[in-house]
Amino acid sequence: MSLLYFGILIIIYLINIYNYNKIKTKNISVSIYLLILVTLVQVVTFPWASTYSSNGVNLYLTTISNTIIKYWLFWFLGNHIKDIIYDKKFWTIMTYLWIFLVALIISNALNNDIFGIILDGTGIYLMLADSFAIFSIFLFSRYNKKKYQILIVIISTICLVALFSRASLYCFILTSFIFLFKTNKVFFFSLLLCILSILYFGVSQEIIEDRMFRIIFGGADASYNMRAEDLSRGLEDLRNDWILGSFMGDVENNFGKSGEYIHNYISFWRQFGILPFVVFVSTLIYYFSIITKVWFSSNNKDRYVNILFYLSLFSILEIISSRSFVYPYIWFSIGGIATYLKYAQMDDKKI
Repeated sequence: MSLLYFGILIIIYLINIYNYNKIKTKNISVSIYLLILVTLVQVVTFPWASTYSSNGVNLYLTTISNTIIKYWLFWFLGNHIKDIIYDKKFWTIMTYLWIFLVALIISNALNNDIFGIILDGTGIYLMLADSFAIFSIFLFSRYNKKKYQILIVIISTICLVALFSRASLYCFILTSFIFLFKTNKVFFFSLLLCILSILYFGVSQEIIEDRMFRIIFGGADASYNMRAEDLSRGLEDLRNDWILGSFMGDVENNFGKSGEYIHNYISFWRQFGILPFVVFVSTLIYYFSIITKVWFSSNNKDRYVNILFYLSLFSILEIISSRSFVYPYIWFSIGGIATYLKYAQMDDKKI
């Protein structure tokens, strides 16, 4: 799988070299410098990071396939978002693929099966749920007709319940609320009233105890408790290495076991140090504030702006709440907004 990501990255990289003079602007350069900085940290730490486990080299390569390779890959894809979102064939394929996925997910749910993918013996339902949510955000940002927008939001929410990732579900719902508030206030307030009424007048005990909803009612489970422990250990480690961080230090401190890192983007600080973290946060705040300003002033029919804003909002909610440094979709947002700024400069737009 790492080789597949690497192959795609090389192809996109060669395309970008060919078009280098077209994409060279200061806004894109900021994000490139950030990626180079993060990449250098990981390359330099190889001699000792690869010794943290008995299978250290393989674990190191697996980790950088989720960081170096995916960071650059999704950043490059974000750079080219403008090239595809106005292609009718792209949207036709996206629509049919979304319908196929919906049918597959609901079919599995009706048969009491969890729809998932097994990769290297491990279920990747989190990545699947995140990808489906972003897929749906692309679609509801694409259509201008309110009935299609509402239909996509409702069906996608049902599917995300079936995909079993609470973070993907709740972040998608919050993103959809912002979307509906701007595009369809009548439906938004009607939906909000229904939800509040259900919560006030009571829900069944089965729903209260369900894994996907118990956190709303103050319940916890093994997954929540494990992440709380990971956060506590990660913050303690961060106090000891807050300047330079410690790439794969969680593996070293957990006897060669991976995955026990902080499950939000504080883990980025833990892995890469204070400087990359500050640059990342500053860049993200700057980019998102600009695209938010443009979104506020738009008439909601600018597909380019809508996709960048809602995708960025969803990704930011995820990295704040529950996704670690291996989460790649935020780099799609960074690359996409950087390219938007490039075109805005070329068109002499005031942002």
